Amino acid sequence: MIDYVNREKTKIVYDFSDFEVGKERLAKLISSIDLACFSMPAASKESITKFCGMLKAINPRINVLCTSGSKGAHFFEAKAGRLTAVKAKKIQVKDTMGAGDAFITYFSLNFFNKERVDSVINILNGATEFAASQCLVDGSFGYGFEVK
Repeated sequence: MIDYVNREKTKIVYDFSDFEVGKERLAKLISSIDLACFSMPAASKESITKFCGMLKAINPRINVLCTSGSKGAHFFEAKAGRLTAVKAKKIQVKDTMGAGDAFITYFSLNFFNKERVDSVINILNGATEFAASQCLVDGSFGYGFEVK
């Protein structure tokens, strides 16, 4: 952990994406972060629940966000000790580039807001809407444009 990070003011969000990380490296990283984000489009609710339990055993204060594309998302909140799920919004997708980043950004900014009044489910639903809006925009999957 970097010594100059003020843990009272700074929350560390780490996007593991869908990359495979060895257990030793995962354990080292998990112990230093507040929100671990994973892309798990093929995972069942049961496997996500088991995965979150394994991470909580390493770091009892870890929050885990698992996005599953068109299947929705799951969030394990350490403080509440529960898994909350939301469905994806059904839309006509133009491009999925950046949807996961949009979800994580919306979620983390709202979840860690000290003046937060919204429930976790409302934040997850807001993140779903925000990510869906990203999918309506032409992006780099075949729709890129030249920057001059």
